[in-house]
Amino acid sequence: DESIHMGLASPKSFENMLDCALDENPDSTIVIKVHPDVYTRSKRGHYDLNLLKQNGRIRIIAEHCHVVRLIQHSEKVYTVTSQVGFEALIWGKPVRCFGMPFYAGWGCTHDEIEAPVRRQKVPFENILYGALVRYSKYVDHSTKSVCEIETILDIVGTYRSALK
Repeated sequence: DESIHMGLASPKSFENMLDCALDENPDSTIVIKVHPDVYTRSKRGHYDLNLLKQNGRIRIIAEHCHVVRLIQHSEKVYTVTSQVGFEALIWGKPVRCFGMPFYAGWGCTHDEIEAPVRRQKVPFENILYGALVRYSKYVDHSTKSVCEIETILDIVGTYRSALK
């Protein structure tokens, strides 16, 4: 996965992450969410899942799930470079990074590796704005045209209202 390499991580980062999660939370169940590509496309992951299943403190979630439900019920999130860490920050959860994803190194995460020099402490709202408003491009699925985030929020709101 290129995000691991570009996030200054390696397969060893995953081993370190799991060891820290187990050591720092001796009375907790550690939930490992398997990457969707490992589950759906038979790509190789970084763990031997059969070996992990032998540890009674580890629960493996391999099937597709709404990750927000996992985040809501977690005390903290450990990640290498996963987008789940960014979502956990949105939900106000402490996040510990064992790589350097785009949201790490700004003072909002507990980082295991040193951030690039250009990253300085900034409020999480700045990272959120940069990622979801300034950097992202949105397309209205019905018109196939580029639109602003406010249009997308209206569309999401309409869909949510229809589901109630």
